Order: sequence, then structure tokens, then C-alpha cells
Amino acid sequence: MTQRQFAETSGISVRTLRDIESGRVEQPQVRTLRALAVALGLDTDEIRRSMTNSRKSAVQERTGLRIGILGDLTIERDGIVTAAVV
Repeated sequence: MTQRQFAETSGISVRTLRDIESGRVEQPQVRTLRALAVALGLDTDEIRRSMTNSRKSAVQERTGLRIGILGDLTIERDGIVTAAVV
């Protein structure tokens, strides 16, 4: 799935997806989180926690859920990639 396809599926712009993943968005709108959750089949709270974890220092251990949307779509849980959609 490309970024554009994921954006269309979730109803969010590609720019918004890129801004979220790069950390330029500290707190996305609730409707954006809901749209991501629905598109990924996840709970909104899991996505919110993932965003909080991804903002931690690179030195800290990565735990929880992380969603990568730049390039290939990846879903990582506790440092292990559980899904990769190319």
C-alpha cells in the first residue's frame, strides 16, 4: 500500500501522514487519530500511545506500538515488526 493509497483509505492527506510520522505534529486532531485507527484496525488509544512512544529519545528502549507510514507501511510492537505492507 502506498502512502497515497493509505491516505485515501483513511481520509487523511499524505502531508498529514508525513507530518505525524516525522514528529512535526505533537497532538493530532481526534478525528485524525480515529481515521488512522479505523484504517489500521487498531484502537485510538493504541495510536496515541504509539505517538507518545515515538517521541521518546532514540536512546530509550522502544516499547509499545509504533506505526511507520513513510515509505512502506510498518507496524512494530515492542521493537519487533509485526506487519509490513509494501
